[in-house]
Amino acid sequence: MMKKFTNAFTLIELITTIAVLAILLAIAVPGMQNMVLENRLVAFANDFSNSVSLARSEALTRRQSVSIKPVDNAWSNGWEVIIDDTSEVIGSSESYSQLTLNNPSDLQITSRGILKGLAWDGIQACDKRSKCRVLDLSGAGVVSISKKGY
Repeated sequence: MMKKFTNAFTLIELITTIAVLAILLAIAVPGMQNMVLENRLVAFANDFSNSVSLARSEALTRRQSVSIKPVDNAWSNGWEVIIDDTSEVIGSSESYSQLTLNNPSDLQITSRGILKGLAWDGIQACDKRSKCRVLDLSGAGVVSISKKGY
């Protein structure tokens, strides 16, 4: 009579595989969290920059003032791009509730494409690691993005 061999994992092989997998996950998860937080900051900076470009373009095209206003008076709730004369919303953003944002006043771009009132110092978005993106605007409505805390 011949012995039949079955192909299977032994208990030691299974435990070893699970241990290796646990070590790999312990290394990968913190790096993944940093990547997600970094992507949120980049998405915010790009979204805001695109909104300023939209507002400036629409102000020049329509020859009307355009404002960028925070939703519910908090920039972390998102913002809307609004034609001042008609109150028409031509753009909006998602909420960035995981970011801490300073609260500048509303932005207004005149019919000539110029930022009205240069008292606006920019907007700073920081995450829980204290890494930040700072968006500064020139009088012509051009956005420059810089990093802080790196």
